[in-house]
Amino acid sequence: MKNLYLITLFNLLFNISIADEGCFKSLSLECSKNLESKIEEIKKHYIHEEYKNDLWTVHTETFDKKNSKDWNIFASVNGKITDGDRLRVRIIPRNIESCNMGNIITTFYTYSNVKNFSDIENVLIPAYFNDRDIYVKILSSHKFLAGNMIFIDVTWNKLEDLKRFFSKKNEVSLKLMNSKHLNIDEYFDIQENLFSLEGLDRALDKAKYQCIKIVNSRV
Repeated sequence: MKNLYLITLFNLLFNISIADEGCFKSLSLECSKNLESKIEEIKKHYIHEEYKNDLWTVHTETFDKKNSKDWNIFASVNGKITDGDRLRVRIIPRNIESCNMGNIITTFYTYSNVKNFSDIENVLIPAYFNDRDIYVKILSSHKFLAGNMIFIDVTWNKLEDLKRFFSKKNEVSLKLMNSKHLNIDEYFDIQENLFSLEGLDRALDKAKYQCIKIVNSRV
C-alpha cells in the first residue's frame, strides 16, 4: 500500500525546493504550512487541480513572486514505480510564444549512501525514454528524509511536438543509464520510473490556456 502521507510530503517538498531552497533544506513545519496557505490562495484565481492517480493534472505555482513571468504552470502525473517522483511538463508564462513550449522534468528519490551528490550536478547522462536513447541533465540534489531527491531535466519541446511524441502510447518509461564517467548504481538505487499518459493532451491544452491567460492579464 502506498504511503499517502509520504507521497503528499514528497510533492509538497518539490514545490518548496523550487520556491525556496533554504526552506527546503530546513524541512520546517512552518515552511510547509506557509506553502499550503499559498496553494489555497492560488486555487482561488488559477488552475490548481488535485492530483489523481495515473492521470495528468494541472496546477499553477506563483512561488510567492509578484512578477508572473517567474511563475510556472505544471502538467504532471505520478510515477508508477516511485509515486512521488512525478513526470512534469513545465510552462513558463513569459510571453505568448513561451506558452507553446514545455520543459519535461522529473525527480529520482534515492537512498544511496554517496555523500557528495553535488559532484554529479549539471552532468549529462544517457537515458532511455519512450523507446529512444537520449541524454538528460542532472540539475540538483537535495537531502530529503533518509535519502536524497535528485532533479532531472529531460528536454524542452513545443507542446504539439510532445503530443505527437507520446501519441498512441498508454505509458512511458524513463531509465537512467551508465556512462563512461558515471556508474548510475552508485548514486541511484532505483534507476527507472514508469508514467501513465492518460489525460496528457488535455492537461497540456489546459496548461497552455492558463499560461496565455496569465500573459494576457499583464497587457
